[in-house]
This record gives sequence, structure tokens and C-alpha cells, in this order.
Amino acid sequence: MPFVLHVKRLTDKQMISKGVWLICLFVLTSQCVFAQTDTLSKDSTGITTLFDYHNAHIQFQKLSRIGNWRDVDTSLNQFYQFNPARKDISFEQIWLGNLGSPVGMRYFTYNRMLGFDYGRHERDPYITDLDELRYWRANVPFTRVSYVTGQYGEQLFTVQHTRNFGPQWNMSIDFNKIASEGYYQRMLNNYTNTALTLSYHTKNERYAIDAAGIRGKNFNQENGGINNDTLFDYPTPNLAEPFREDAFTEWGNWQGRVAQRYAFGKTISYAVNDTTQAEYFSQRMIVSHTFSGTKHNYLFEDDADDISYYGELYYTGDTLRDRTIVSGFSNEFAVQSPYMFKDTSSVTESFFPFRYKAALTQQWHEIADQGGDTVVQNLVVSGLLYFPNLLHHRLAVGVYGGYDIFSNAWHTEARVDLSNGLSPAYVGFRLGKFDPTVMDVRYYGFDRQWDKNWGQTNQLTIMAGVGPKAFNVNASYTQLSNYYFSFYTYAFDPGDESQIVSFAYDDFGITQFNINSDIRLGDFVFQNALGLQQWREVTLNVPTLLVQSNWYFQKHLFKNAMYTQMGVNMWYSSRYSPIPYDMVTGRFVQLLGGYLSSINLDEVTYAPILDVYISADIRTFRFFFKVDNVAQNLFSKGYYLAPNYPIQPRSFKLGLDWSLYQ
Repeated sequence: MPFVLHVKRLTDKQMISKGVWLICLFVLTSQCVFAQTDTLSKDSTGITTLFDYHNAHIQFQKLSRIGNWRDVDTSLNQFYQFNPARKDISFEQIWLGNLGSPVGMRYFTYNRMLGFDYGRHERDPYITDLDELRYWRANVPFTRVSYVTGQYGEQLFTVQHTRNFGPQWNMSIDFNKIASEGYYQRMLNNYTNTALTLSYHTKNERYAIDAAGIRGKNFNQENGGINNDTLFDYPTPNLAEPFREDAFTEWGNWQGRVAQRYAFGKTISYAVNDTTQAEYFSQRMIVSHTFSGTKHNYLFEDDADDISYYGELYYTGDTLRDRTIVSGFSNEFAVQSPYMFKDTSSVTESFFPFRYKAALTQQWHEIADQGGDTVVQNLVVSGLLYFPNLLHHRLAVGVYGGYDIFSNAWHTEARVDLSNGLSPAYVGFRLGKFDPTVMDVRYYGFDRQWDKNWGQTNQLTIMAGVGPKAFNVNASYTQLSNYYFSFYTYAFDPGDESQIVSFAYDDFGITQFNINSDIRLGDFVFQNALGLQQWREVTLNVPTLLVQSNWYFQKHLFKNAMYTQMGVNMWYSSRYSPIPYDMVTGRFVQLLGGYLSSINLDEVTYAPILDVYISADIRTFRFFFKVDNVAQNLFSKGYYLAPNYPIQPRSFKLGLDWSLYQ
């Protein structure tokens, strides 16, 4: 087995290296149109002209917002934050210290939606999902190439290509590769995601179809953490012994989707000039059907001869193995408004006056594991109504609701936004009764088993906020009952049914405040986020205070030929009892049992962690230089975010990104 893993690691290195040389050759021989300006990734606002298939233009939409075409983001905004687990988040999450390692939350959120959820989300940031896919329109072939390399074997490689075949057909391919060996032993993470999309619409845009397919696979070594109480005083920390030498996780998934829609509206004529008339179709209502199919394979395996590490076992054999296959499909029938529509007075697009959507979603899934086969079915009726421009654009009101006919789960939420000059404000609520995930109530493994339904989780969340982007304050209170934690007992006996490896708390709440500022003084920018959270009735392993800051200097240089940012990113949390990670079930657990009971909960260091970076762009080429954990040995000799899992020491990163318009 070690020989196979060694060959696999070399193969990934060679593949990425060859890929980079091929991309460089492609770039040098391409005819590029350097006619792009920086733009933040944001929704279209106000009035925009119709899409022009004659001048260079690249846009994308997601199926969750049909008609909301967005431009490609080529700004430097968070460009240096290449790690998917650390990008586009308000506060630093728990992660196991290496690119591609499992992720958990420290700033509490409960955003369970109606419908099927198996419950494995610890690797979500690195895995391409159907709901994240972009469907493109492009009047020139567009290619984006990104490559990041780090000091300790970190590599991230992305190629994205899209092109139109006439105004009506579009094809795209998105390839993502993560291969990271890590600083410490047995930390290899290897992900490969390939996505294909194909789009077609009729000439008058009455009918459209979007198809997509995803193939994903990841292989991750599991070391169970580093078995060394004085790791940072060790002469060669990277050689410290891990708990497990032969364990690994291997996942694979196939995903596919076909979405069809037909629009109702009217054909409008307009004058091109004094002698020429033209016409276009203005959508008013869209009827759609979306079919999705998925198959996920989850595998944990440990080939070691010594299995005493796991304690008492349900299953024994030459190899310890937990395998689960989750397969299923869904159908959604919906009637909705277009996100944008063509104005009757001119050849322009603007927001539809209000948004609505009514949908019926049918889901069927089968879970196959050591406990046998289980079928889960859902039938969800949902509706959305949103008025964005009440009282002369000063008031926006949105309401959403849904009901699962098969399980009697339900959900409703509403929000009111007031635009009042310098002090916009909002209030809202979220109320519902949600099914637990499949893993919350059922799991069959070689060392852990549970099969007991604790009932549905009730949620009431009230939220409010005030202030513009420069300085805003947000507050919320969440009341939950029957919320599921991952609890393990200290005395582990597979034959004792009273020691269920799951527990539900009744009636507890959390109050949270989130303060954000974005202050700009000339060429200096100070972005700060401060989070406060206080529990009632129970005490959980999450910090009371979290801080994340990004301070940088930005400037055009060399007669505006290059735009650059130079800054420091800081993140910090107050002291709390850290959450251990269970590598078999992939969960961050609240109480310990079995092999987790030996973890030292006092080892996590609570001191600011600093990253420094320089990022720049030259037309359509961007690059960054970054040093992670630059303050190591200043505040602390080393850092943990989860017990037994140290983050990497100070390390250098280099990232490149090139957008090509052919």
C-alpha cells in the first residue's frame, strides 16, 4: 500500500507540471484580446444594454437566478485567498491545517433547507456541486488559467474554457485539481473535479435548455493527528509520528442535470434607425423542469494490523472499512418570473418589477451501507415572492416558504430592507421545522453505529441590521430545539444500546452580533469583521469572540499599467474548548469517546495568526505573493485549530491567473 501511494503522489506532481508547461505554450501561441477592465463580481444593476455578440463580452448565470447575467470577476478582491476553505467567509473556520483538509464552523449558523441531505459537508469547499455551476454566453472564446504553488507541496490548478457556437449554443469545461502533501506526515489531499456544460436557446429565446455533468474524485490520507505533546519543541516537527499510518478516505461522485424552460411574453418591435425596424421577445413568465441525478461513494479504510486504536469494534477483519453509496434523482417543476426583462420602450434590459417562483420538487435517494439499503423520499412545495422597489425604491420586501409533504417539515422566512440614505436597515425572521440529515439519525460503521430518529429540529431566528457597507451592525437571536450534535460516550461498548452515539438538546438559544467596517482613506483600505456569540442553556465548543481583518494599500503603478495591493490579513478568536475531529465519520464532535478520549483539549493556541501578501494585475494577468502564518514564533511557536492537527508553519505561496480572449 505505501508503494501505491508513493506512485500516486508522483503521478499527480508530473501531471500538474506538464499541464503548466502546456498552458504556457498555449498562452504564448494564442491571439489574445487585452480589452478587459477590472470589475467586481456583482449583480447587474439599473439598466443594461442587450447582450452584444459583436464586441468581446463574457457573462455567466446560475440556474438559481435565471437571467441574472454577471460579468467575469477580474478584480484583486480576495484574489490572494486561494484556499477554498478560507475564501468568501466572514470568519475563519476550523480546518486541519493543510490545503484540502476537512472544514468545520466556529461562527455558528443553522441553514438547513427542506429536502434530502445526507449530512457529509466537511469537504464541501473543494468539491464542485451542481448548484454552483455557471452557464455561459460568450461572443469570443474565453479561457482562464490559474495556478498556485506552495512551499510544502501545495498545488492548485484550474482551467476554465467557454465558447459560443453562434448566438444560440454555448459549451464550457471547468477542470480543477488540488494536490497538497502538507508539512507533517500522512497529510496528502488530492482532489480532481471536471465539469461540462452545454446550453442552447432558440433565436427568440422562448425555449432554452442547459445540460451539465460533473465527475469528481478525491483521495485523502488520514493520520488521526500528530502524536506528539511537545510538537513545536521537536527538533524536526515534520517527522513527528502520526496516530495512523495506513488510513485514508476516498470519495467519488457523478452528477448530472438537464434543465428546460419555456418563456411566455410578447414580441416587441423597435426602430433601429429611421428606415429599419427590428423586434425582440420580452419574457414575462417562465415555466421550467429540472432533472438532476447524483451518485456519491464514500469510503474510509485503514489497512493497519494494529486496530486497538479504535477500541471495541462492531465489525472486524483484515481491513477496517466503512463504505456508503448515496444515489438518487430529483425533479423540479417551477413557474417563475424572469430575473431580467427587456424594456418595451427601448432595446434595454432591467430588473423585473417583482420576483415570484412556485415550485414542486420530488426527490428519491437510496443509501447503501453496512446496515443495508434505505430509501428516502421528499416532495417539497415552495414559493417565493419578492418586491424590490416599493416606495420609490426605498423599501424591499421578500417572503419565502416551503412544505415537505412526505415528512411534514416546513420552513418560512421573510425580510424587509429599508434604503434610507446613509443608514440602510433590515429586519427579518426564519421559522421552521426541519428533518435531521441522514447521518444525524443513521450510521453503520465498524466502530460507530446509531439508528434512532430523535425527531425534527425547530428553529426560530430573528435578525436585524443597520448601516452602510462602510460600517454596519447585525444582530440575531436563534432558538433551537432538538438540534443534533455529534456526541460520543467515554465508555464505548457496542453491545450497550444506552450508549447511543448521538444526542439531541432541547430548547437552547444563541445571540450573535456581527460588526463590519470597510474604511477607505486614500489608497489605504481597512476591512474588519468582529463576531460575538453567546449561548443560553448549553455550552458549546465555539469561541465567544472572533475577529478577522484585512488591511491593505492599493495603487496604480508604472503609468497605470499595473494595479497592486499590499496587505496583511489577521484572524483571531477568544479562548474556547476546541472541537476534535473524527476522521471516520468526518465530524467535529462535542464530547469524546473511544480513540478520541485521549485528545488534549488545552493544546490550541489563542493568538493572532497573520498572513501578508502582495497581489497585482497587468491587464488580464494577475499574480500574488503570499506568506502564511508569518508571525509564528512571535506570539506562539505553533498553532492548532483542532486538537492534534497543527496548521502548517510559516510558508510561501505564489499564484498566477490569466484570462485569455481569443
